[in-house]
Amino acid sequence: MLRCAFWLSIAFTSVADAAVKGDFSPVTALTTFSSASIGVHSNFAQGIRHFFIGGQNWTVEQDWDADGVAGVVWQASVVLSEHIAGKVFNFTGQRVIELGAGAGLPGLLAAVQGASVVLTDHRSAIHTTKRSIRLNKTNKTAPLNVSAKALNWGSSIASFNPPVDYVLGADVVYLQETFPLLLSSLQMLTECRKSTVVLAITIRYLRDIVFLEMFEEKFRCDWVDFDNVSHILLLHAQKYCPEDERELLSCTKTLGTIRSNLS
Repeated sequence: MLRCAFWLSIAFTSVADAAVKGDFSPVTALTTFSSASIGVHSNFAQGIRHFFIGGQNWTVEQDWDADGVAGVVWQASVVLSEHIAGKVFNFTGQRVIELGAGAGLPGLLAAVQGASVVLTDHRSAIHTTKRSIRLNKTNKTAPLNVSAKALNWGSSIASFNPPVDYVLGADVVYLQETFPLLLSSLQMLTECRKSTVVLAITIRYLRDIVFLEMFEEKFRCDWVDFDNVSHILLLHAQKYCPEDERELLSCTKTLGTIRSNLS
């Protein structure tokens, strides 16, 4: 795995080049929840979607009109699920929380591998997560230790008995006003040298870079992969301990170059 500066340079240059060429057509998470607004995301119009990941069949009921972004499976969730299915972590007996879970496929894949998993989402969307658990908890090779619980980012996490071993998140970076709240929850749920954060982030806007800058100040990052077509960035991270020397690399210069290209 490579450190942040290299992957940040690739990711941000790719987004900037696409925007300059007019090839990059970001789709905001804040879009009108109607069938007519689905546009290029035709998969969102499917009421039922089936996935085969990690040797298991998974079923998700989607309802874009009723539940908006929480009611459908985004590609970053599939990417993170497939990454987890590759058994890059030993989840046996580990405590895992997924943030902004929606259907919670990544967390369900961790549960298949023996983790005790809590899928979380905003209280207005947690019914979607509970529905996914009901659809997928049975007919697996082993019983799944998985539950759903509402969690609004930035609020108390005492009931989750932190720190946990792993925090998962797919496409949780999209609204800039939530960045401090998301970062706060990540910090509260984790402990340095114990907890690992695993994120799949779709880079849609330059504002997403703001979160990555904030994140890098608190967490040591290993950038696992970046897809130049989907702009999905996959990373592992661990929180800095107070005595650690920060590995703040040359992100600021890279960001300045990209912003000037887009101005």
